[in-house]
Amino acid sequence: MARILAWREQVLICGDVDRETRAALAAALGDSDATRPVGRRTKSSGLKVGTILGREHNGILHRVMVLEAGFAWNGQTYRSLSEVARAITGTNWNGYRFFAVKKSGHKPEPKPASDGGVA
Repeated sequence: MARILAWREQVLICGDVDRETRAALAAALGDSDATRPVGRRTKSSGLKVGTILGREHNGILHRVMVLEAGFAWNGQTYRSLSEVARAITGTNWNGYRFFAVKKSGHKPEPKPASDGGVA
C-alpha cells in the first residue's frame, strides 16, 4: 500500500507517463490492446523496444525506456539518448557513452598479445 501511495504522490508531482511509454509498458506486459511491438529493434539506435537503460548520476538512479520512436525518461519522450543525457546532466553528452551502451555492429578492437615481459 505504501508503494502505491508513493507512486501516486510522484505522479502528482512529476506527472504521469506519456502515451508512448504507456503503450510500450502494456506491450511488455502482454496486453492485447498494446499498439507498440516490444522486442523489435529500433532503426536509429539498434536497441530493442522496451529495453530499460539505467544510470546513476549525482546519487540518483535514472531509468530510460527505449521506445519505437525515441526514449522515455521522467514522463517525457526524447528523440535521442544524447537528449536524455543532456536533460539529466545539463551538459552535452554522447548518449551511448553516458548510458554505457555499445552500438550494434561495433566490434571491440583486439588486445595486443602480451609477451609476458620477456625481451
